[in-house]
Amino acid sequence: RPAQSESRFLDVMQIEKNLDTGRPTIFKAAEKGDIEFIEAYLKDGGSVDRQRLYGATMLFYAVRGIQLETVRWLLNAGCNPGAKHDRTKQTPLALLESMMDAVPEASRTELDGIAKLLREGELRRAEGEEATQQFLPGEWDANGLRGLLTHRSIGENSLGELLSRAVEEGDAVCFEDVLGHCSFVHPILARKIIENAWNMPESEHLRFLRPIQMKLNTERYAVYKWMILE
Repeated sequence: RPAQSESRFLDVMQIEKNLDTGRPTIFKAAEKGDIEFIEAYLKDGGSVDRQRLYGATMLFYAVRGIQLETVRWLLNAGCNPGAKHDRTKQTPLALLESMMDAVPEASRTELDGIAKLLREGELRRAEGEEATQQFLPGEWDANGLRGLLTHRSIGENSLGELLSRAVEEGDAVCFEDVLGHCSFVHPILARKIIENAWNMPESEHLRFLRPIQMKLNTERYAVYKWMILE
């Protein structure tokens, strides 16, 4: 690829990386329980596991703010309940446990509810990741994939692997199914998907390009497509 194209791609990645460090409101929203704001952020292409300083995600802030319904919403949206803070090495559950003695008695019910959600979330995620890693190397099974997506909690990296596999198999229906479970598509993966789809016969590639264009905002999609066709 020309140097100009690679430089432009790195610029886009840096924008993605800095999206929240420049806009800390998304983390404040999680701490205050503003689910509507978070939902709008995700619909605009944000990641439910976006990290701020030292790797803290929105889930950490929702726990710190004792926001039971926000924690529930984030877990249902696919956030990683086992994420670790880079400095303290705490997970959201460990953070909550460290707060137990410092919060008023009136908040204990909410803390207990959050702890239950986080423990269940960690268990579902572990089961989902194990099932996904067992599924990926085997023969492609569309029905098996749909069952996996319906009954499991799967992380963004594993969903990305499933997206790539669906493109390799030329299975546009399963591709859309997996894409529907993704809260975020990493720039490198988005570029790879668009490039692989563009190399398909014209009658096939739009079946992959249209869903990824809808998932990304128009500007991001245009940049990735420009880099590939340059």
